[in-house]
Amino acid sequence: MTNYLLSVVGIVLISTVLTNILPLGKTTSLIKNILRLCAYLAVLSPIFEFANNGLNNGGNFFENYFSETVINTDESYIEYCSSKSINETERLIENRLKEEYSIDSTVTLVVEKVNESADLKIEKIIVEINDISSEKQEEIKMDFKKEFSVDIEFTKGG
Repeated sequence: MTNYLLSVVGIVLISTVLTNILPLGKTTSLIKNILRLCAYLAVLSPIFEFANNGLNNGGNFFENYFSETVINTDESYIEYCSSKSINETERLIENRLKEEYSIDSTVTLVVEKVNESADLKIEKIIVEINDISSEKQEEIKMDFKKEFSVDIEFTKGG
């Protein structure tokens, strides 16, 4: 693109300089017409290039301009981001249990990939805790089930 712009600007500058230094006479109009023709050819050169590429590709003018690009995913990076997201979610749940229910716990998420894509679905939340009443467990289970549609399993911590 820069070459195209430089060629057009160069031809315009050269024709301007030549037009100003030419003496008046019969050859002046001939030289001006030749310079105009060069300027037109420089402006139209992308169209000629497009047509030439089409002829070289057996008449398929749009093959190089609308070709399909294949995107490859980096599975290891996706796995890394997913594990970071899971860890952060576990920490957020631990903080919520601590703030709302005054419970010190360790949370583990059981996740499942959805349709072989990078999307993850939380299947179950496992809360490891030393001592909690069954009434408190039921209250937490109901709250999380209502808000997140996820089952919570409580286990004894060691």
